[in-house]
Amino acid sequence: MAAGEPSTTFTIDQIKQAATTVRNYIETYDKLPDNVLIGTNTVTMPQFLELLTTATIRINNGNTNPIPLRNFTAPTSPIENIVAGNIYKTEYLKIANDIKNYMDTSGKTPDFAYKTSLGTYLRYENLVYMYSMILDYYNTSGNKAAFAAMKPITIINLPVLDTFTINQIKQAATTVRNYIENNQKLPDNVLIGTNTVTMPQFLELLTTATIRINNGNTNPIPLRNFTAPTSPIENIVAGNIYKTEYLKIANAVKNYMDSTGKTPNYVSPTSIGTQLRYENLVYMYSMILDYYNTSGNKAAFAAMNPWCVTCNPVLGTVTINQIKQAATTVRNYIETYDKLPDNVLIGTNTVTMPQFLELLTTATIRINNGNTNPIPLRNFTAPTSPIENIVAGNIYKTEYLKIANDIKNYMDTSGKTPDFAYKTSLGTYLRYENLVYMYSMILDYYNTSGNKAAFAAMKPITIINLPVLDTFTINQIKQAATTVRNYIETYDKLPDNVLIGTNTVTMPQFLELLTTATIRINNGNTNPIPLRNFTAPTSPIENIVAGNIYKTEYLKIANDIKNYMDTSRKTPDFAYKTSLGTYLRYENLVYMYSMILDYYNTSGNKAAFAAMKPWARSVYLTSDRIGTTVEEDWARIEGIRSILSSWGISVVGWGVGPDTQNGVLRDTSVPKNALIVDIYGGACAGTIYAMAQSYYLGIKGARKVFSIWTTEVGGWDIRNLPTKALNNGVNFLPRAHDDTFSTSLPDHGYNSAGVYTDGLNNPDQFLINHGYNFLVTSGNILEMATAILHQART
Repeated sequence: MAAGEPSTTFTIDQIKQAATTVRNYIETYDKLPDNVLIGTNTVTMPQFLELLTTATIRINNGNTNPIPLRNFTAPTSPIENIVAGNIYKTEYLKIANDIKNYMDTSGKTPDFAYKTSLGTYLRYENLVYMYSMILDYYNTSGNKAAFAAMKPITIINLPVLDTFTINQIKQAATTVRNYIENNQKLPDNVLIGTNTVTMPQFLELLTTATIRINNGNTNPIPLRNFTAPTSPIENIVAGNIYKTEYLKIANAVKNYMDSTGKTPNYVSPTSIGTQLRYENLVYMYSMILDYYNTSGNKAAFAAMNPWCVTCNPVLGTVTINQIKQAATTVRNYIETYDKLPDNVLIGTNTVTMPQFLELLTTATIRINNGNTNPIPLRNFTAPTSPIENIVAGNIYKTEYLKIANDIKNYMDTSGKTPDFAYKTSLGTYLRYENLVYMYSMILDYYNTSGNKAAFAAMKPITIINLPVLDTFTINQIKQAATTVRNYIETYDKLPDNVLIGTNTVTMPQFLELLTTATIRINNGNTNPIPLRNFTAPTSPIENIVAGNIYKTEYLKIANDIKNYMDTSRKTPDFAYKTSLGTYLRYENLVYMYSMILDYYNTSGNKAAFAAMKPWARSVYLTSDRIGTTVEEDWARIEGIRSILSSWGISVVGWGVGPDTQNGVLRDTSVPKNALIVDIYGGACAGTIYAMAQSYYLGIKGARKVFSIWTTEVGGWDIRNLPTKALNNGVNFLPRAHDDTFSTSLPDHGYNSAGVYTDGLNNPDQFLINHGYNFLVTSGNILEMATAILHQART
């Protein structure tokens, strides 16, 4: 052991378990313990802070090496000046690095962390607590904490009357939520165990439980007394309060109550208005914990309304299942007749489309929140002037839930049906009829698949109608996808067409069928898909790296392609701004969706992702002087280029003449991942030998080099050289007569004139051994192009 090397080390697991112990101690006794036992070692809090910060950094870096125990002097004058709030991962990792560096280089424990996002000084005790929370969360959940919820270390201690489990508080939240929704007011109290808990007390329990659930802390929560609010006021609009904000509000409410013994009249400001009143705070956290109680999931947001809303007489109630089934009926009607029905029968009720829109939006929200209670049927006036200004595209779940809340809040508070949804991601106005269609699609998808829709594929209510040539089933398109995938993987290019039934389908037509089938399979829609005509792409380009395109993205791209093709009659040259790069070219789009549907065809499962790579490297062609004229050599290059271009390969004829095989590599404008193809009429031992030397490798870099030797004008076949007979069967390539650049070559033998000279044994094997592929041909242009295609695609 080296002098001064610590003799005691701890594993990450030991430190995590100790963090749980320290966190529980602090939350029980409101102070740091003097020490903590790790293994057989009694570790002081200064020592433990250094272990905590080191473990936090190492866990983030994936380093599981044991951590040494060292001695540090205690802090001398801790001070603090912070407000309650969250310290997010980026910051707590920075603070951890600052603390560890200070302690490791000085042997001292800091009094505080300086200039945090919550204030100027975050004191020593709170640092121990913060990293104990972070590692306890990792210990109990297996996940890295997104943030640590912090507050000033000094709080007023209120007497503890009893303690409740998280489960007891969740169940009480369900009770309170149901009471509020049935009676439009708060209950006076709620029974938890044998305790009658007031609503002020319950608000503190709700906020504490919300924070602890998010942090993975399941310790019992103490019950304390709090004075009631005196003057609740409210000024909000209907909308969603998302998780980040409701956690921030929960911390603010809890910190206020724990430090003052009072219940707030409101929180101010919120994202939906200046004041969110006390009663709505109780309702919001009751909804959040009820959702967790009934679904097991943390709520992404809480859908909020002003506490007082307009009452509209209830005509009856309908179940979620009845509304889902009616949504399927309405969707099918719209897709068959291109208009809304006048009404839909739900149970024994004839429901108008304005009424149905409110039911659809309410059901969409409730399904997302895990609320299966019956939904009241009410009357609403019809819209008066629907207008629309959107482009085709996807409205994703977060947005369609927001729109649903906006519609429901407007209808419930005004008794009117909106003409449109305003300022959507697809345009300024999304008209009433399209709103009914969108939520009918969303609930039909839930009805037929049992899953919540990730998005709704929307387009303007009036679209260009293309003549339908025929229709195909999903199964026919899946089987054709298998055929096309196999062809591409065998021949490294798209087929000209594919036979589906008795129809010869072009690749542009097939791309639209592929994307439509991909979307419909995801939505559980098995209706036949129409075949239409589309013009071919004109200038496909690509700029991607190899990687995976996951399901969410390939569905988005499919919708983008389908919407573009259906509305323009054109086939796109590329998909734009993908996760793998700016342009994903047409040929690769056909290949991607062929892979996706082939996987579904052969496995019966939806693909989680498609593994993609660039369709092909760009190709740069050079040629030695082979023919009797330079024009002949350029004609050969042009013939190859023309064939490869028809197969979707980008080709540049770089040059003809001596040393072009090196000149192209020295050209900094040639991409680093390009395929360089050098065509020779005669084999030069020096040129081949140089390809394994440092200078050549330096200018080649990551580029791929493919050599072609054509024997059409008497060139030798490097696999079977005519000098074999003179060299006892050794495949010896002698120094070329015009080689004035090679100082010496590694092997010796007799040339065709019987002269002993230097050269290269087995040049074919030499190339292979150094990672180069090559072709020997009699001058067949198609053979050359086919070989280059394979090299460009691999």
